[in-house]
Amino acid sequence: IDQVFDTYTPKGHIVNESTDSQSGLEIFGKEKIHLSIIDEHMSGASINGVETICRIQEIDPEACCVMTTHSQEDQASQARARRLGVIAYYVKPFNIDRINFSITETIGFFKLRDEVKNWSRV
Repeated sequence: IDQVFDTYTPKGHIVNESTDSQSGLEIFGKEKIHLSIIDEHMSGASINGVETICRIQEIDPEACCVMTTHSQEDQASQARARRLGVIAYYVKPFNIDRINFSITETIGFFKLRDEVKNWSRV
């Protein structure tokens, strides 16, 4: 998260951090979050990453999510996350360039969405 913060804060983006799913969902409910990077098994979390994504989508169906995990073995969670529409699923350790790609992809999605909304108002 430090690399994400250091890279995107100077560009005017707001980066929030949470150590567990519940506090992350509280932040998500208060802020307009475009991209959530969620660990499948956060230590001390009362719910797992897949359930967190389900709750995020209940709050904002347009929100983009990336899931991270420590193990390639958890194929059931990976399949469920993909069915939920995560834009990426990364096994740790991952290269920050992958996260940068997901962030760039999300920024592009929301810019395009806003442009389409503007067209429909004309």
